Amino acid sequence: MKGVLSKFIGQDRRLLGPVVKLQSLGLFMGVFLGTYTLIAQTLFLNELGDELVSFALLASGIIGIFLSNIFTYFQSRTSFSKLCIVGFSSILLFTIITWFFLEYTHARGLIFLLFAMIYPLTTLFQLVFWGVFGRLFNLKESKKIIGSIDTGKLLGQILSFFLAPFLLNFTKIDHIQFICIISSLICLVILSTLLSNKSLGDVKQHFTKTTESTNMVKML
Repeated sequence: MKGVLSKFIGQDRRLLGPVVKLQSLGLFMGVFLGTYTLIAQTLFLNELGDELVSFALLASGIIGIFLSNIFTYFQSRTSFSKLCIVGFSSILLFTIITWFFLEYTHARGLIFLLFAMIYPLTTLFQLVFWGVFGRLFNLKESKKIIGSIDTGKLLGQILSFFLAPFLLNFTKIDHIQFICIISSLICLVILSTLLSNKSLGDVKQHFTKTTESTNMVKML
């Protein structure tokens, strides 16, 4: 991450903020996805066994495709910022509701839904993350950081895989979903700052100046 940021410090310090925020967003996305996947898979195997795995994976794929099509449909018909905020708010709400019900019941339908939503939630996170990335950086800058910009997500998943087994020594697995609530809330806050007019405005102003300079060089 330090190597990635150093490339931007030498060019324009205004780009440092968006890079740090995007890396932080990826980190907490990874924490959420790693923790949620561990919870959903463990509960599914403990409560339902492996007989319904094939059907659950099929349902997960269908829901994922459906959500992707909805996201793509509204992406061209509404503000991207509003669409992302609604998407992340829905993830936060879904996590809170499922956490609440898990405190009282381990109904088969609820466990099945948790497992089936692994792929759709991952897809929604990816659509938002790379959508924001594509709007924050131009083609030249994207080529320099695209291989490292999502390392935060990988680090977050690794941390969650190490942290969750430790927490299981002190609490039940469904209580660990509170980590998902906190991480999704932090993601929503970071996303809100990334999509603010000020942040995007500073970057777009930088793009405009860079483009004008490039055109002047070509003319010369």
